[in-house]
Amino acid sequence: MNEAVPTPSPPDPGDEDAPAVPFRQVPPAFIAPAARLLSSDSAAAYCGMSRRTWFELDQRGVIPSPIRLSNRIVLWDRESLDHWIDLGCPGRARFEEIRAARQHHPNGRRLRPSAS
Repeated sequence: MNEAVPTPSPPDPGDEDAPAVPFRQVPPAFIAPAARLLSSDSAAAYCGMSRRTWFELDQRGVIPSPIRLSNRIVLWDRESLDHWIDLGCPGRARFEEIRAARQHHPNGRRLRPSAS
């Protein structure tokens, strides 16, 4: 993923069409690390849906609960979205149950039902 950006080779000194500006190497583009918290637009795009669908699913209680920093700042945790998708996109209540069970397990692993 961190591939070098190809840079043009320097112009030939004998080339009459060479630019008058001296050639300068362009450093590879900086790739910013992915944000951990996503806005509604970014979370919707991350999950492959429109913003409108995202808000409808939020209203119906399908997607994971957001993190509310204020009345106007509502964000979703990328790791929670990944976990939600890995579980097959269960409803919010079921997802919260699964997360709570994982948090109570000493190793953080998913609890298995006991064989009776």
